[in-house]
Amino acid sequence: MVGLCSLYNLRIIRSAPLCPQILEILEAKMMLDSLIRACDNLWRKIILLRANGKCEICGASKSQEGGVLWVQACHIISRTYWSTRWDPRNGVGGCQGCHNHKTIMTWLRRMDPKRYKWIIRQKQKQVSHRDIDLEKVYASLCAQI
Repeated sequence: MVGLCSLYNLRIIRSAPLCPQILEILEAKMMLDSLIRACDNLWRKIILLRANGKCEICGASKSQEGGVLWVQACHIISRTYWSTRWDPRNGVGGCQGCHNHKTIMTWLRRMDPKRYKWIIRQKQKQVSHRDIDLEKVYASLCAQI
């Protein structure tokens, strides 16, 4: 299947002999994918701003690493859990060495037990992407920057 990520691909889809219903579904899918990516990027920006160039887990900073430290926006529980995918409480700025589930969960349990319990409760929620108002999520993330 053609990747549905760009206007170029939309032009290819529109030029193909598709029935209007299929075209409408494909265009809706592209809009959804675009909004999901926008929310992902805003969430990442919030986490990285909060980390301020340091690994929130081990405390490493640019100066300690000879001026080079790639801080990543890490999800504490996987992005596949829609209930917390864009919640900043489910994120931590981490260096490459700390960006793994076991390290993050151990750190969180020790440093912030209340947040750790919240994460465990949220992970148990069954939420579909259809249950989420992405425009509301996007607006909320924009307000936090």
